[in-house]
Amino acid sequence: LRDYMSKFGDLEDCIVMKDRSTGRSRGFGYVTFASSQDAKEALKGEHFLGNRILEVKVATPKEEMRQPAKKVTRIFVARIPPSVSESDFRRHFEKYGEITDLYMPKDHNSKQHRGIGFITFATSDSVEDLMEDTHDLGGTTVAVDRATPKEDDPPPRPPPAARMQRPPVAVAGGFGAPG
Repeated sequence: LRDYMSKFGDLEDCIVMKDRSTGRSRGFGYVTFASSQDAKEALKGEHFLGNRILEVKVATPKEEMRQPAKKVTRIFVARIPPSVSESDFRRHFEKYGEITDLYMPKDHNSKQHRGIGFITFATSDSVEDLMEDTHDLGGTTVAVDRATPKEDDPPPRPPPAARMQRPPVAVAGGFGAPG
């Protein structure tokens, strides 16, 4: 793999993934190029190693793979009619479970709610259950979505030039030679 991929440029790293018990190749590996331009070249065209076709693609960073799916306990509700009070809002959603927090932002001038609201439930099961239904408040179908805390939002992506510094390239294709 190292010999083949080094045709496209200098390599920082090359590893063939192996089965722990047998030591045999698992049919894929990872190559890190010294330059993003070389990595881009390696992504072009078909690749063959021996009698195998290699599938060459940019690998997903390990950190992104390991993040567990968080259980959401908060919802965001939009298109709430002005006639709906905070108690109406609570009454409608409390049938799905215990509400630990409820907030309907108000307009500073009119003191009326702004047509949106947030509800936090004691359990994520409440959110999962209510997401299965449509919700009518004050004769209007409101929009409901899972809300994630700001700290869970992904950080802003760097500009494209910064992202392409040294992308690892995943290579799959059943090769058995050592990296």
